[in-house]
Amino acid sequence: PENHSDSRARERDVEAVSSHVSTLIRCCEQTIHQIRSVGKKEGLLDDEFRQNMQRNLASQLQQVSKLCREQQKTYMAELKQRKGSMPPEASNPDPMLGASASGGGVQMQEQLAELDEMEVIAAQ
Repeated sequence: PENHSDSRARERDVEAVSSHVSTLIRCCEQTIHQIRSVGKKEGLLDDEFRQNMQRNLASQLQQVSKLCREQQKTYMAELKQRKGSMPPEASNPDPMLGASASGGGVQMQEQLAELDEMEVIAAQ
């Protein structure tokens, strides 16, 4: 059985990876938006190619974002279920997770909301 400090360390690792993934998705989103503006004077065919490429990449990013969000939600559900089965003294307040460990990760919830927003922007 995993002890409480190991569990908290693993949760912090997951938070760090999740934050890094969110940052990478934002960078991809910015790059996708730049595609259209690069070489705008090259002609109509090149503009159409860039627009198609931008749409294709935005679609792929949207799929990756959705998969990431689904995995985070699954993790949060598992974490909540695990925390719910712990004895009361094991679920002390944890600043990384919000008010209490059984309440779910505040930072993770914020990242899920941010991923939702990025997915909407990428779809535009």
